[in-house]
Parts: sequence; C-alpha cells; structure tokens
Amino acid sequence: MKVSNVYELIQSLSKNEMGYFTKSTGSKETAYVKLFYLMRNQKKYDEKVLIREFRNTYIGNNFSVAKNYLYHSILNSLIAYNARKNEAYHQFNAILILYRKGLYHQCSKLIKQVVKKAYKTDDYLTVLRAIEYIKYLNHNNVQFDESLELILETEPEVLKKQQIISTYQSLLSKVKKIRFKTGNMMKAESVRVVEEIVKHPLMGDGKKIINPYVEQMYHETLFLCGFVLQNFTLTKTHFKPLQNIIEKSKNSPFLNDYQLVDVLRQLIRFNILDHNFTSAKQNIKKTRVILGQSKLINVAAKNSGYMECFNFDLDIMINNRDLSCAKQIMQEAEEFVKNYKSLIPPNLIIVYH
Repeated sequence: MKVSNVYELIQSLSKNEMGYFTKSTGSKETAYVKLFYLMRNQKKYDEKVLIREFRNTYIGNNFSVAKNYLYHSILNSLIAYNARKNEAYHQFNAILILYRKGLYHQCSKLIKQVVKKAYKTDDYLTVLRAIEYIKYLNHNNVQFDESLELILETEPEVLKKQQIISTYQSLLSKVKKIRFKTGNMMKAESVRVVEEIVKHPLMGDGKKIINPYVEQMYHETLFLCGFVLQNFTLTKTHFKPLQNIIEKSKNSPFLNDYQLVDVLRQLIRFNILDHNFTSAKQNIKKTRVILGQSKLINVAAKNSGYMECFNFDLDIMINNRDLSCAKQIMQEAEEFVKNYKSLIPPNLIIVYH
C-alpha cells in the first residue's frame, strides 16, 4: 500500500512537536487526534485498519478529506511551533506587520537582529531579504539609523557571496544527477558535462571557498566527478577532506542529518571500492548512529538508510569471503525487510538466498 503523506509527516515529528500539536487541538479526545495517534503507532501504514476504526463516522466516510485536513493542521502547528523559536521566517512576518502599522523604529530594530543572526551562519539569502526591507523603509523617506545604512552598503558583497554559493550548489546538483541516475554515468554527454564541471573556474580558485558549506560542496563535487570519469586519483584526492568535514560536522551549521548520511553513503562506496574495509565499517557505524539519534530524518528515510547499511555490510563480507558473517547479515536484513518492507524503496531491497 502506498504510504500516505500525512503518515510520513507524523512519523517525522519530534516528541516536542507532537506535544505542541496535541495541545493546539485543545482536546485529546477529538476524532482527529485519535487518527493522529493511530497513525503514529502504526509500524507500517495500513489505511484499511484506520478506516475500520472510524466506520460509520465522518472520518471513515470521507477518509481522503480527513487525511488532508489532518496534514494541514499538523503543518500549521509546526509553523506555529517554529515561530516560537524565533526562526527567520517568523521574524520577517513580524517585520512586515510592524512596517504596515508604521512602527518603523521597531521594524528597524528587528531587522538588525535578523541580520546579526544571519551573518553568524553565513545565511546571505536572509541578509538580502533584510536589505529588501531596509529599502522599503528608505522608499518611504523614513529616517533610520546609520547601522541600517551600513547593512545596505554590504549588498554588492553579499550578492557576490550568494552567487558563489548558488553556483557551487548547481555544480553539485548536476554531478549528483549524473552519478546517481542508473545508466547515465558513461554516456558521452554525461562525461562532457562532468569534464566541464572539473574545469569550471570555481573548482580551481581556492579564494572562492568562503565558508565550510562551500568547502564541503567543493570537495563533494570533485569527489563525485572522479567517480563518473573513473578518475581514481581525483576521487581519492577529495576523499580525506570530505571525511574530515564529516568528523567536524558537530561544529558546522551547514550540515543537517540528511546531508551527513548522504555524504557518508558516498564515502562508504569509495571505501569498499578502495578495499579500505576498516574505514568502511567505521563510516557504516557513524551512519547507523546518526539514523538512530536523528530527530530530523523521517521513518521512511531512516529505514532506507538502515537497509543500505545492511547492503554495505554484505558487500564487505563478500569481498572478505567471510561467508558466516555474510549469512548472519542476510538473516538480519531479511528480518528487517519483513518488518519494514512498505517503508523501503524497492531498489534497496536485495533478495537474499
């Protein structure tokens, strides 16, 4: 059965987000809260069971409508929950409200707070949006303080930095599309595109590596280019810097759990190709730890990640001709598939004999 969007969203919620949602409904006795908890407690999505629970009720007779209502109720709750944490999108909503009410002094004060926080994480898009509001104030001939004028003067430099980030993002996106699309790697057009990426001016200009996020994209892009071009030297050159970035990930505001798992997946593939099985096992262990502890990664993505770890473990055992351990891994993987098959992409499921 196809997994419902609302089921995936519910499974992704942290304990605090769940608590905030149920409090926002006003009562734990409502039918929608009951549907929420029934979905939360399902190990795999079964819509027929849910409909039976609400037989001859509005939800049971209009289940698609009910799912849609619950989905958007949870999203609205998440928006409100994150607004309490003073996220940038909440602050910009507040800035807009203050601006429309003509409370320009309060508006200016909040803009400065947003920019100060954005600079700490090199969030140039947020700075540019703040600059847009400073211009609104300027257009209305509002007398604002010198510090806002100084922010406005940084716009050309901020635009340059954001352009650098955007370009690296585009280059990485291109090579990932080629690297992970089956049958695409060795096409002449794919090779041509990747060769152009390697020769791109940003790939040879260390001065353009303006922060750890850009540094990660730089090494990851060339690491993957080496795979596509079958250039072992290029891949190996960027393996260690990429591994070091993972080791320091706790200090990076640019790497979330999804990105960490994705980079580790690439490193493990190279470890196995390079017959560096000790490093591969260490990276598999790190991947499992992240999957187990992450509050960000949803259940379906976690199960896919665990399945990939089983497959990597099996590759290592087969390469080492360790048949007894391979058999044990296959048994563990079979049990895992039995329990979570509906939440694992078919291409990740190996038929074990």
